[in-house]
Parts: sequence; C-alpha cells; structure tokens
Amino acid sequence: MKLKPKVIVGDLLDMFKEIWKERISEDGKHYSQVNPEREIFFDPQCFAHVCGKQAYPSLKLEKENIVLMTPAEHHVFDFRTDMARKAPEFDWVFELREKLSIEDNLK
Repeated sequence: MKLKPKVIVGDLLDMFKEIWKERISEDGKHYSQVNPEREIFFDPQCFAHVCGKQAYPSLKLEKENIVLMTPAEHHVFDFRTDMARKAPEFDWVFELREKLSIEDNLK
C-alpha cells in the first residue's frame, strides 16, 4: 500500500522529534506500539493521534495522545476503524482514546 507523504512543520514536528527521542528501544531502534515486532522509521505517518486533531484540538500537541504505529496500522486505525476494533492489538489504543476523550471533556 503506497501512502501519500505528509508534510509536518512547526510545533507538531518538534513534538514528533521529541517523542522519537523518548520512545527509542534498548536496541536503538523504534517499533510500533501496536505490534512491537514491527520496526518503524521516522515518518510523520508513524505518529497517530489517538483522539483526532479536529475533534480534539486541545490534544493535538499532547504526547500522551500520540501512538507510534506503522503507516499501514495508522491507516487502519484512522480509516478502517471497524477492522482496528476487531484486532486485539488495538484494544489498548481504543481504551486510551476513551480515557483521553473523557479527560478532555472534563476540562
């Protein structure tokens, strides 16, 4: 599956770079948080907003709202939510979405 490249600038790119530095594994590589057997490389499509930027603009720059995924996992999470909900490896991501959305609504 060929995905269109995204151009990310400013605060969002800076946050992605910080997350990339913070979430490095012991072997010096980066892996999907959905399936830790899948190595990932720095690409804006590897940074998935758990709570969407449009629906939750206040969470756009919250690191807790970002999960590292392969571009294909990110696509499934964003556009094939029905498939993601059936895949056990995404369960914790949906639980995180619920938690963050509740917290955001309480602000």
